[in-house]
Amino acid sequence: MNLFDRTGSPNTGDGIFGINDEKGEQTKGHYEFPLGDFENVHRCGVLSAESRAGQYKHYDIENAAAHLHGMIDAKQSDMAEVK
Repeated sequence: MNLFDRTGSPNTGDGIFGINDEKGEQTKGHYEFPLGDFENVHRCGVLSAESRAGQYKHYDIENAAAHLHGMIDAKQSDMAEVK
């Protein structure tokens, strides 16, 4: 399952946090752990990905989603302090 792009950054630009290379590209099972709507990453999508990854023992995705979750919460906290 691919989690990072060629630069080593999380591959979230397409709204998907995991690609299952064992499934065909044109199948629903190929794209796992959606994070948003292909334009924005949604906090609820990150929380869901974090939870489901842990349930299915995809620990690398669970840890990356937890990190992204922390980044989102920190940004929201910073934005709240500015207001």
